[in-house]
Amino acid sequence: MSDWLQRTGQGWKLKLGMAWIVAGILLLIVVIVAGASSVAGFVAAIAVSASGFVWTALAFRCPACRKRAVFLAMLHEPGHQWLPRIMSADRCPVCGDPAAPRT
Repeated sequence: MSDWLQRTGQGWKLKLGMAWIVAGILLLIVVIVAGASSVAGFVAAIAVSASGFVWTALAFRCPACRKRAVFLAMLHEPGHQWLPRIMSADRCPVCGDPAAPRT
């Protein structure tokens, strides 16, 4: 977990978001393996995963600039490099604020 996420108290959001996305993917696999060819099952599984992705993108805000740091990292980092970027960030990827340690 990155130092910046720990200092801002938002590390739990990344853990929850990743668990949510993985749960949606696992649900999709279960729907496929179970042979349930209903459109509703596929749509539900994709909706769970997509909502986890959207929540993860929008849940993080820098305490200093109030920008959605993960969303902006998703937009500007090539490929899937947003996750390693956020996981190793020692400051806000948008404004560079290091975030004061929480007391």
